[in-house]
Amino acid sequence: MILAGGRVALADDVAARATDIAFAAVPEAAGDGFGLAPLRALTSTALRRAVTLRRDDAARAAAALIDRLEADGRLERDGDVVRRPGAAPTAPDPAMALAMDRLEAALSVPDPSPLVEAARLSGCPPDGIRALERAGRIVVLEPDLAYAATTYRELTATALRLATRAPLTPADFRDATGTSRKYVMAILEDLDRRAMLRRTPAGHVPGPKAPAAARSTAPR
Repeated sequence: MILAGGRVALADDVAARATDIAFAAVPEAAGDGFGLAPLRALTSTALRRAVTLRRDDAARAAAALIDRLEADGRLERDGDVVRRPGAAPTAPDPAMALAMDRLEAALSVPDPSPLVEAARLSGCPPDGIRALERAGRIVVLEPDLAYAATTYRELTATALRLATRAPLTPADFRDATGTSRKYVMAILEDLDRRAMLRRTPAGHVPGPKAPAAARSTAPR
């Protein structure tokens, strides 16, 4: 149920189940924590599997549930990372840390190599990939496509900037980024899912979750 102000009212059992999933995702003993954005996405997915909700309503409800866990003292937020109370950041094995840094650097381009290949060349094992994703340092769009988070924010900003001028087509985005259709379609689909963009017959325009400035200047 959607209440005044856009707040989503959830049945107690649904809210409890999604809250438990979010809490359990954050490592208990290690201090590595979990990236805030992937934790919200995981919780939103859990809600949509339990009840019928629009993506943007599920995203708002998920953010509110995680905020409640923080307010209740069950989780602590450190920038874009969420941890259990008292769990100090742990230093990874030096070799692992270097491999993670190499993989993050390899994914800091608009057209990264397939994730499996980039990880192999970087010497980064699956545990390192998961740690990077939990920490919000990389964004995994598909099983074999990932970006460094800083690069993905830049690509998102480019898509939003172009979409405020005219409906953004895959071809326009491809030309602006110097990549190929494979990359731009994955990005546009992700931005559509997150309601940052909205697909129209003419192309993609800023969606309800886009920054207010982008929505105010968007083509009608």
